[in-house]
Amino acid sequence: DLVQWLAQLSPSEHTIGYLRILVGLLREDLKDLNSFKQLAARLLKEGKLTSDKKRVYKVARQFVQICLMDAPLSGIQPLRSGIERVTGGNPSLLTPLHTDALHLCIKAKAYGEARDIISATKSELEQKRLGFTIRDYLGYYYYAGHVCC
Repeated sequence: DLVQWLAQLSPSEHTIGYLRILVGLLREDLKDLNSFKQLAARLLKEGKLTSDKKRVYKVARQFVQICLMDAPLSGIQPLRSGIERVTGGNPSLLTPLHTDALHLCIKAKAYGEARDIISATKSELEQKRLGFTIRDYLGYYYYAGHVCC
């Protein structure tokens, strides 16, 4: 079983392989959402996420959808770690993960966490070819407005 095999891999040492297998699992019918959620959270917390951002965002989107159905609070810390890893510590870079993290914060009513995410001015945008869309851009400011009101 791929899920059991993937659980034995280290995302920090095998990020690209780990990521590709997770994307492959997305193509299948996900029977065990909790296992996928745990594996994706592990990738976001431990993986070297700057190499294949498009796939990272794809996995993160599914992770967020599962968290929204189940427990939004459980997805916030992994996404915050993912943001740090994807941006390389650049707080002014806006990515799709920021929008997803704010969405989870609002659903979980974790407004303090959301304020931490929006505290830095965003002056750079992730490249469109890597999956950043106008929906991500507008969604970030929409959710940020909800947090501030």
